[in-house]
Amino acid sequence: LSENLKDDTVIVVQNHAFSVNYADCAIRWGLYESAKQFVGWPIVPGFDVAGVVTSSSPANNNNNNSHDFHVGDRVFGCTLFGAYSTRIAIPAVQLRKIPSHLSFAEAAALPAVSLTALYALHLAGHYPIPTVQKHNRGILIHSAAGGVGSMAVQMAKLLGLHPIVGVVGRTHKVEAAKALGCHFVIDKSSSNLWKEAEIMSPDGYSAIFDANGVSTLQDSYNHLCPTGRLIVFGFHSNLPLGKAMLSPLQWIGMAHKWPACRSLMPWIWSFPTRPFWDSI
Repeated sequence: LSENLKDDTVIVVQNHAFSVNYADCAIRWGLYESAKQFVGWPIVPGFDVAGVVTSSSPANNNNNNSHDFHVGDRVFGCTLFGAYSTRIAIPAVQLRKIPSHLSFAEAAALPAVSLTALYALHLAGHYPIPTVQKHNRGILIHSAAGGVGSMAVQMAKLLGLHPIVGVVGRTHKVEAAKALGCHFVIDKSSSNLWKEAEIMSPDGYSAIFDANGVSTLQDSYNHLCPTGRLIVFGFHSNLPLGKAMLSPLQWIGMAHKWPACRSLMPWIWSFPTRPFWDSI
């Protein structure tokens, strides 16, 4: 990678830390569509970076530029793949300076999950200006103690949404979800998820954020209030867990589950453009 880039919108960063997201696993499996569309194979995975600026054009170093970066600045941000690199060229608009109290590792853990959560709240009509359901501000967040879920909980709290109902899959995650800002937490390993959800918001939810896929999509949709929005930010129940390589049986299992998604969400197949959750 040359330090003498001609593109004055790009910054070269010496990478000190990157995060590992579930999407990176899907990229390695060959199941991440945009990786194939925008890069192809071979590909270097990774979205989140944190490091030190090693090259910045004069156009990025003036008082009229809101992204004013200089060589030596500690920065973090997102890139469209390629974060598993020692050096990387990134558009300046995708970077921010690291606050002094954050380490490189802490900063690298933030961008992808935070931006996904913020965009999900935007799609739900709650950010930046509430556009839907002023009389019902209740939301339910699956995987509330996970990366995206934990950020969505904290952002929803700042936006004044109520009640914020978090769903977790293990008892030891309950207190963590409460500490993040959930008003109620449902431990689906020991409780009936949907009976509890109905008690906590009898009129349904203005938005439900679902990371599970086929295992919960229909019930999530059924528990929306009128004009409520179902925001899908993952399909992990459709995909294998805990395996570095996919066996033939796992491919068969995924193929078996996929028709259920088509029956739950037929509108995916009725538009020529990609559905919105592919862009989150």
